Amino acid sequence: MPIKSMIRLFWLGNAFLSLLLILALFLIFSHAEVVPLQNIDVAPKGQTRQDTKRPLDYYSDIWDIPVNIKAPAVVTAPQIPSDWHQQLIARNIKIEQIISNGFALVTIGGQSRLLESLNEGNKEDRSRPWEIKVSGHQVIVQDIVFGKGIQFRFEQAKKEVWLEHKDTKTSDSKGSSQAKVLGENQYSITREEGTDLLKNSDKHIEELAPVLEYDENRNPIGVKLRRVNADSKAYNFGLRENDIINDINGSPLTSLTPESVRQLIEKHRKDNGVVVKIIRNNQKITLSFDIRK
Repeated sequence: MPIKSMIRLFWLGNAFLSLLLILALFLIFSHAEVVPLQNIDVAPKGQTRQDTKRPLDYYSDIWDIPVNIKAPAVVTAPQIPSDWHQQLIARNIKIEQIISNGFALVTIGGQSRLLESLNEGNKEDRSRPWEIKVSGHQVIVQDIVFGKGIQFRFEQAKKEVWLEHKDTKTSDSKGSSQAKVLGENQYSITREEGTDLLKNSDKHIEELAPVLEYDENRNPIGVKLRRVNADSKAYNFGLRENDIINDINGSPLTSLTPESVRQLIEKHRKDNGVVVKIIRNNQKITLSFDIRK
């Protein structure tokens, strides 16, 4: 018999035996009886096993217990008071003196500052004397009314706030010192008066609202005094509004930085006299001060 025929018969025989095996297994399992598993009795010997299965009613006392569940707390945003801008201004700004309409000396965060109200004459001023920062907010000085107060405007919020000037001083010492007149444009002051002027120089300078004055070539020629009140020390010492101070004891006055002012004061602190050269109505005038003991 050829080999191919033998191989074919071998595979046919295997297939027939497989069918017979499957048929036998089917007959066995189709007639088998399934015996349920018995509960295992784990009770001690001599004792009957107790059924621990409970009906649902046994647990009724559990789900009848009241449970107090608190609702989550509702977090609300803090309420901003309607006068918040007013409180911010009152807390950070103190009016020291209203020099005149449009000019005031204030304290902001512990630092003295001369303010001007915004107007057509100074709106292009690069130093922006009508603008301040209060706790990060840009604030514009809208108006300064002598004897009443200052009106501010929060630029971003477009909110206007009025700060009243509560003047608690019964008398003002700024005009209490009278310079002794020795002659035309010649004055005499005591050493104590000079010391007081130097000690409070920052305040006195700011009250005068000084600005640098330039010639036609934009070169600084001196410091112009924009405000000199009739009851001020500067007026008693011969200075007038719109005077231009260009020299003090031979030192040109061409800067208004705090450092330059301090250097000028220290340089002439021990001088026995002070000579101030000014320009008034395009005329040069010399004021001399004799410091007496």
